[in-house]
Amino acid sequence: MSLAVRLGAASFLTVMLVGNLALAQPLEPETAQSTGGDHGQTYLLPPEPEVTPPRDTDRLGWYVPDFAKVQTGGLRGRYTAGLGYAAFDDVLNVGLLYGYSPNAVNDSGVSTLSLELSARPFEIRAGMIRIIPLEVGIGALYAPGSEFELSYPDRYASGYYPPTALHTLGYLGVEVDWVPASGFFERIGLYYQASTIYTYLEDLVQNADTARPTESIASTLGYRAAF
Repeated sequence: MSLAVRLGAASFLTVMLVGNLALAQPLEPETAQSTGGDHGQTYLLPPEPEVTPPRDTDRLGWYVPDFAKVQTGGLRGRYTAGLGYAAFDDVLNVGLLYGYSPNAVNDSGVSTLSLELSARPFEIRAGMIRIIPLEVGIGALYAPGSEFELSYPDRYASGYYPPTALHTLGYLGVEVDWVPASGFFERIGLYYQASTIYTYLEDLVQNADTARPTESIASTLGYRAAF
């Protein structure tokens, strides 16, 4: 074999060996070059922290309501709708709702107004699904109309009859939301609430032997859209 052929084969083997050694080297972690007085010393960069997206971005401004609700049942009325505001990244909600129930006796039906404050302390995230496993709410429920009483004549002992026009409201709820990737709505979802008023709850406690929870607690089904 000629000298030229031998030199060519040796050069080819050398190139292949160097290439394989380069491919076998482990990847170096990302580093940052110092620009101070450390004589070019390099430092490992920390991993990027995982950022949790906010639950409520308030894109439209503080003065615009953050969500709308429509629901049925729960002592507010057969048909109920309202608007509300969210605070502290949707942990606290305050809303004003109007409810209406048709009444066969009263042609105008029965209307209600409720001012409600609720706490939604945490949520479970699974992709585009958000689950609010617990919502605790309180509020005031008002039913206007001559058939409802805020107070009674003096001939009745004070506190003997509870007012029928104004009630303290309480509920526990759960909500399942879907978070769109884009669009006007920030999140939309369905919720369930178990609601009661103070009068019913007091009766349940005082008459535990005869009163039934199903007579004191009402179910609410609703739809909530945040924007």
